[in-house]
Amino acid sequence: MNSRYAYFIVCLVLALLPNVFGCGQVKRPDGMPELYPVTITVLQNGTPLEGARVGSFPADTALAQWGGGGTTDASGKITMHSYGFKGLVAGEHSITVSKEYFTRPPGMETADKDEYEFFVDTNFWSASTTPLRIDVKRGSQDFTLEVEPFNPATYNERRFGKKLKK
Repeated sequence: MNSRYAYFIVCLVLALLPNVFGCGQVKRPDGMPELYPVTITVLQNGTPLEGARVGSFPADTALAQWGGGGTTDASGKITMHSYGFKGLVAGEHSITVSKEYFTRPPGMETADKDEYEFFVDTNFWSASTTPLRIDVKRGSQDFTLEVEPFNPATYNERRFGKKLKK
């Protein structure tokens, strides 16, 4: 009989531990509007783009703080999140996409010596220049977006502050 009581106490303590140490359900931020599930597939030349950073910026400035983002998986897909919660707010969103690889030459400790290799054209890096738009509505939605490969002719080192690999 005592072992059942001890077992019950152990189970109860284990069940309550996440809440005691702050590991329980995360509270939604005050004023957060309803979010709708959004999955985006990013393609480049018809091929899924793995490891691309995707950002979402609501067109409605009153909702600007509720943007979202993440990184694409091997199939070029990303399930969008806002503040760690699955989904995006309803309305039109500008979508940014970037992917880069950088290396620091051996013996070079300063950041200005980093060398970058870019995979996505610079027009897709910023919410003000990206041509990508989605319109999020109620319900679950899937979008497929195509990005162009990096074009060195459109790269402006002064604007982006990164040195290219030669």
